[in-house]
Amino acid sequence: MNFVENLKKYLEYFHIKIDYLSLITDISMKRIKEILNTSEITEEEIETIIDSLGKDKKFFENIEEIIQEDIRQKEEKDKQFASLSDKDKRLVGNLTDMIRFYDAIVNLEL
Repeated sequence: MNFVENLKKYLEYFHIKIDYLSLITDISMKRIKEILNTSEITEEEIETIIDSLGKDKKFFENIEEIIQEDIRQKEEKDKQFASLSDKDKRLVGNLTDMIRFYDAIVNLEL
């Protein structure tokens, strides 16, 4: 599978919007759309995208396996969560909320 097809899978699975990809790569939205629709991409654009996403070529070459492993890990976490007591589930929920809003907490101005 080529890089663009793997990139599409990555963007879809991890819910990454193309406007965000355009923002972090400094590649125009128009060009990102062209790349995704035509699969025509330069090596320089590939390197820019890979670097901006903090990945390497091998990551995109193995995207199917990475997605499958992520799904497996999520299923395992779901099983572990299901075995918790109600009290522990509430604690996990509270901790998750705390982590989710951590950025807002640390940026709080007093």
